Amino acid sequence: MERESATRSRLLLLRRRIATARTGLRLLEGKRQALMHALYEVAARALPSRDRLLEAAGRAGAALQDALCVEGREAIRSAGMAARRTVDVAVEERNVWGTRYPDLRVAGLRRAADRRGFDPVSASAFVSRCADGFEGLAEAFVEAVRGEVLLRRLGDEIRRVTRRVNGLRERVLPALRAELERVRGVLDEREREDRFRLKRMKRRRGGGSGDMSDGSDLAR
Repeated sequence: MERESATRSRLLLLRRRIATARTGLRLLEGKRQALMHALYEVAARALPSRDRLLEAAGRAGAALQDALCVEGREAIRSAGMAARRTVDVAVEERNVWGTRYPDLRVAGLRRAADRRGFDPVSASAFVSRCADGFEGLAEAFVEAVRGEVLLRRLGDEIRRVTRRVNGLRERVLPALRAELERVRGVLDEREREDRFRLKRMKRRRGGGSGDMSDGSDLAR
């Protein structure tokens, strides 16, 4: 911190800055605690979604292997081409303790058997089970992504707030306090010097009047 002249106004300014820094530190610490609490709550929901994603991937993979073994690659490719579609994805911006994040919304990923583009009667149960498995995998994937995005944003914000907390606690406040002590020390030293000069002036004035009195007596 750049040193400035030691004045009373400088001392008052430093006291106000220290008070402001302390208030900011308390607010940031409170925000960090709230973000940590939110992180734990989101993690409690997001971690199981990872397990559900792995389970859905396992079911979809097993259903695909069964369908390939029974129906063959061409039949699966034909059913997949018939089931192709456009999926509408809505992205909503949400806010958790000042932390903005995108929230994905995808509706209708799972379809009824008669709405997948191929004839559910002519297609075997293996093909229908494979389609259902991969639509379930898509649902689980979207749900896992929603949690992961929020976890990452909360983690980034907690790290950013922690850096600011550490900066205030370890650099800004110690520097302000050191400067305050310096200015206070300079002002105290000036006050002591002023008192010393005042006392010396009083002693000189007292001694000077005594000398004039003695000289007038000798003249008489």
